[in-house]
Amino acid sequence: MIKLKDILFETSPLYLIDAWKQSLSSSELKMYCVRDNCGPAALDFKSFAEKKGIRLNRIEGFFKADKVASQKNDFTPEMKQEFLNDGGNFNNAVEREEWVENSKYSDQWKFIPHYWLKDDNGVIYDPVGKEQFIDTGYSKDLNRSRYKLSDILSELELPKGKYVAPSRDDLDDIKQVLFDLIQTAYAPIGGHLKINSPDDITNADLDYWMVADIDADPEIDVTYFGRNTPIGVKHTGIGHDGVRSHIKHVLIQKTKELRKPGHYVEISGAAFDSFYKRGGVPTIDDEDIVRRVLKKDIEWHGAHPKGTKPGEGWYTRMIGGKPVTKILIGNL
Repeated sequence: MIKLKDILFETSPLYLIDAWKQSLSSSELKMYCVRDNCGPAALDFKSFAEKKGIRLNRIEGFFKADKVASQKNDFTPEMKQEFLNDGGNFNNAVEREEWVENSKYSDQWKFIPHYWLKDDNGVIYDPVGKEQFIDTGYSKDLNRSRYKLSDILSELELPKGKYVAPSRDDLDDIKQVLFDLIQTAYAPIGGHLKINSPDDITNADLDYWMVADIDADPEIDVTYFGRNTPIGVKHTGIGHDGVRSHIKHVLIQKTKELRKPGHYVEISGAAFDSFYKRGGVPTIDDEDIVRRVLKKDIEWHGAHPKGTKPGEGWYTRMIGGKPVTKILIGNL
């Protein structure tokens, strides 16, 4: 009998990539492992996965390496002329790398154009990443935080560790980045209920966004969002890159906001435990306020109907055709 763990293993990225490589001839694999051939490799792997019933999307973007790209074809004509003007030997690989590393191009040239694949849950499949980046010394790992949809020059500039409200124009520029963060956060439950594509980020109904760059690189690491209502800001979700310290950072920040006047969120389950029990965000127990905020048909309980959670503001309403017990917390 086939076990569930066997099915999951056979659809894991490492298993599929290994099976794909074994299906290739040695000359085909050698060709695909050349850095500029990642695009054809991703297409071939996509076709291989589809034959096994696995749907993948090919992604074009950048891989953030630990060292600069300095092969001859990585130089623009202007860069090459600058290098030669500085007395460099263009046939010397060591000189090329040292020059780029110490030039104005050093940060951007760590963002290497690359193709990879993702499934609908945001899981990354990089069929030749190991050969192109780890085996060649460009990177020590293939962590998902290295896969970027834009290079460093088009990143939103953010002060380290501070939460910033992006403009509507900024949102349009970074919508794919934010979508990926949200996909990562909600992958365990099948995705965010209302954000199913990058275009949903710029939905006019979602007009409250905060983003932050926490670590050493210039990327957005976390976000939280919601919408402005006549009563206050209704928080509706978060996004993160999967790094545990970053998750903790955004939850602490959101907890601080929910304690401020004019901020609230509708929650249940583990989120309630996080914000109420550990974060100390107060419950909203006034039935009149709750009904005025929600403007939906609810069955009011007060105390939790099963007696398993504290608070006197519990109610049940229909979500997706099913009754769900919720509570509002915040400061209204």
